[in-house]
Amino acid sequence: MDVDDDDTEGQSPGRSSASQVGSCIQLLLEYGASPNLVDQCEFTPLHHVLKNRKIEAGTKLELIRLFLKQPQLDIDSYRNGQVRQMLREAGAEIDGERLLRTLRDGDENQFEQQFAEYHQNVSGNADNQCNANQEEYQSLLAESIKRGKQRAFEAILETGININPSKLSDISPVELAVIWGNHRALEKLLKHPQLRLTSHSKLLNAVISRLGEQPLDDFCDHQRCFQLLLESDRVDINEADKAGLVPLSYAVKYRNTKVARDFLRQGAYIGARSAFGDLPIQKMDPKVLEEHFDSCITTNGEKPGDQSFEIIINYKNLMRRQREPGRSDKRSIGHPHQLEDEMTPIAYIADSKELRYLLQHPLIPSFLFLKWHRLSVIFYLNFLLYSLFTASIITHTLLKFHESDHTGLTALFGLFSWIGIVYLMIREVVQLAMSPLLYFRSITNLMEVALIVLSILTCMEASYDKETQRILAVFTILLVSVEFCLLVGSLPVLSISTHMLMLRAVSSSFIKSFALYSIFVLTFSLCFYILFGKPQVDSSSPKNSTPEPAKEGEDESHFNTFSVPIEALIKTIVMLTGEFDAGDIKFDSVYTYLIFLLFVFFMTIVLFNLLNGLAVSDTQAIKAQAELNGAIVRTNLLTRYEQVLTGRDGHAQTSSSQLNKGSRFARERP
Repeated sequence: MDVDDDDTEGQSPGRSSASQVGSCIQLLLEYGASPNLVDQCEFTPLHHVLKNRKIEAGTKLELIRLFLKQPQLDIDSYRNGQVRQMLREAGAEIDGERLLRTLRDGDENQFEQQFAEYHQNVSGNADNQCNANQEEYQSLLAESIKRGKQRAFEAILETGININPSKLSDISPVELAVIWGNHRALEKLLKHPQLRLTSHSKLLNAVISRLGEQPLDDFCDHQRCFQLLLESDRVDINEADKAGLVPLSYAVKYRNTKVARDFLRQGAYIGARSAFGDLPIQKMDPKVLEEHFDSCITTNGEKPGDQSFEIIINYKNLMRRQREPGRSDKRSIGHPHQLEDEMTPIAYIADSKELRYLLQHPLIPSFLFLKWHRLSVIFYLNFLLYSLFTASIITHTLLKFHESDHTGLTALFGLFSWIGIVYLMIREVVQLAMSPLLYFRSITNLMEVALIVLSILTCMEASYDKETQRILAVFTILLVSVEFCLLVGSLPVLSISTHMLMLRAVSSSFIKSFALYSIFVLTFSLCFYILFGKPQVDSSSPKNSTPEPAKEGEDESHFNTFSVPIEALIKTIVMLTGEFDAGDIKFDSVYTYLIFLLFVFFMTIVLFNLLNGLAVSDTQAIKAQAELNGAIVRTNLLTRYEQVLTGRDGHAQTSSSQLNKGSRFARERP
C-alpha cells in the first residue's frame, strides 16, 4: 500500500505508481477479495490506506471511495471502530485544528496541500483573514518552529502573517526559534522586513544559557543561533533583562570565555550596571580583558618608519550608545552625541586590585588623556577662580582681625571674597541640580557646604563677640586650605599627585592604627592623672588642713601636673611624640617611676616607631607605583566630573566627537 512520492523526481512517476496500485486493488475486489481481511494487528486494507502518510491526498481519496463502494465493507468491528473515526477526519473540512494535527504528525507534504487549500478558502474573506485566522496562523507558525518543519514554516510565512507579538506577554516567533534552537527559522525571521524587536526581546540572554545543553532534535543548534544573533544588526548586544544583566554578564556568569570574547569583539559595553550595581567585568578573568585590550590597538598596515604610519585605538567597549532595538546601527542611533557612563568601567578597574594594573595599558591612558583634554577647561577655570577666592578670603581675614589701617584694601578683598562665595554657591547649586542623589554622598561636597556657611559668617559684619568671630575665621581658613590642597593634588602632574596620595595613605594608615592603640593612650593618661594629678600638701601644715592655693607669682602649670583629666589625655598624646618635660613631673614613689618607664618603652619607643614604619612602608609602595597611582588619581577626578555632568539620568551632556576624532594617533620616528 505504501506509495512514496519522495523517491521519484517530479510528480508523474508517483501518480503512475499510485494509479497502478489502485488498479490492482480494484481487480482484487472484483474477483472476490474481501475488504475486511485483517493482519496480526487487526488492520484492514482501508485502515492501512487511511494511516499511510506517503499517499497523496487525491490518490488516498480515490482509494477510500473504491473501498466504500463495497457493500460488505465493515468499518466498525475492528479496533473499536477506529476506521470510521479516521474516515470522518479524512472527509472533514480542513480547519486550524486539523492542520495542527497534521503538522504534529510530521507529514509536511500533506500539510502543504491542506494548508494551500485552507488558505485559498479563507483568503476570499479579508476581514476573516486579518482577525480570526491570524491567531490560527500564529499557532501553526509556532508549532512549525518547535518541530523544525522548515517547509511548513516557509509556507505559513509566505502568507504575510504578522510575526510580531500583539501583546507584551506573548512570545514572538523569533524568541521561540531561539529557545528551541531552530537556526533555519531564526535566520529567515531575522531577515524578514516586518520584524520589530522590542526591549523585552532578550534573545542573546536566552540563547547563552542554552549553549551548553544537548540538542533536543536534529534541527536544534543553539550555537548557530548565537552566531546569527551576534552577526545581526537588528539585535542590541547590550540588551538588558529585568535584573539589568546584559549578555556579557551572562557569558561571565556561565564562565563561557569564548562567548565573552565574542561579545567583546563585537563591542559589548563593559560598564553596564545591573540592578545590584554589578559590572560585567566584575568576575571576568583579567587575562581575557587584557587580551581584548591588546586587540583594540592596531595599525593602518604601514611600516613604522613611514610618515603615514598610524596607530588606531578603538574605544568601542568603553562607550555605549542608546539605540532602538530591532534596527541596524546605521539607522538606529537615537542620540548620536549622547554618551553614558564613560568612566564607570575605568573607575571599577581603578578600585579593583585584580584589574588595577590594566590602567597602565595604552588603551586606558589614551582614553583618560582624551577625556581630560575635554574636561580640562572646566578644571582649570575652577582652579583659577578658587585660587583667587582663597587668596582673597585669607587676606581679608588677616586685615580684618589685625585691625589694619588700610580700610580700603580690606574692603576690596572683602568684595573679592563675596564674589568667590557667590561662585561657590552657584557651583554647588549646579552640582546639586545635576546629581542630587550623588551630591550628599560625597564628603567633599559636605565640606564645601560648610565652607560656604563659615565664609559667610566670617565676611559679614556680625553682632556676636570677637572671640567667636576669631574661632569661625580659624575654621574657615582651615577648610579653605584643605579644599585648596585637594584641588592642587588633582593637577595632572605626576609628582604632585604622588605626594597627595602619600598624604592620604599615611593619614588613613595612622588613623586606623591609632584608633586601635588609643586604648593604651587612654589607659596611661588615667594612670598619670591618678598618680601625678593629686593635690600637693605641705608637710609642715596640720593633717586636717586644706591645701593652700598657689601663690599669685608662682608658676605652676596644670598641664604638666596632670591635674585635669582632659589635659592629662592631651599631655599623654604630646608625650607620645617624645616631649616629656620630665623635670616638671613629681616622682614620689617607685611606682610612679615604673609607670613612666613603661609608657616610655611601649608608647614612645615601640608604638611611635611602629607608626613611623607604617608611614615609610606606605610611601615606598606609592613611589614604586607612581605612574599607576597617577592614573588612579586622574580616574577618580574624571569620574567625579562625569557624575556631575551626567546628572541623575546618567547621560552625558557633552559631545563624543572629540573622542571619536581622537581615537587615531599618528606615531613618527624621529
